[in-house]
Amino acid sequence: MPAHFRQERTKIVVTADNEVNIQTLTNWKVSVPFLVMLSDSSNITMPITIEDTLNQCFTQETTEQIIHLSPVCANLLRRVTASDPPFKLISVTPSPVGESGEARCIIQGKGIVSLEAVNQLGEHFLLATTYLSVGEYGIHFSTENLANGVYGIILRAADGREQRSVIVIER
Repeated sequence: MPAHFRQERTKIVVTADNEVNIQTLTNWKVSVPFLVMLSDSSNITMPITIEDTLNQCFTQETTEQIIHLSPVCANLLRRVTASDPPFKLISVTPSPVGESGEARCIIQGKGIVSLEAVNQLGEHFLLATTYLSVGEYGIHFSTENLANGVYGIILRAADGREQRSVIVIER
């Protein structure tokens, strides 16, 4: 169930919504016996999904779509800090790629980052290698050594590996 939660004195109130918007408490997490999945970002709005596997942990008010968690289920609150966005290859542009392109990515840890292309025969072509710290980047690359065709663009870093498909066209 997509939900929205906030702490009110001694209880947690969960309201149906697609996002968590914690306005005054930006770093609380509820540990309960059902699955709570948080997707943190650097701001205070986080999408979550709550799935009740026991069907005993909450009651729902139908008029305001408010869900009250059972005190037995929500008996532990602990402070957590917001984390950086996860490692991600956001996009490869333009599409299709001509003479050059740009891979937009989010890096979580410091280290060497490489960008390579792999063709349909499994041949790998190194496009860029650089040292990056935490942040969002655009890595520029040239396609002058690539023939026309479909390629997988692979971004590798210490904190992950992601791939996107691109088409390289005549220059």
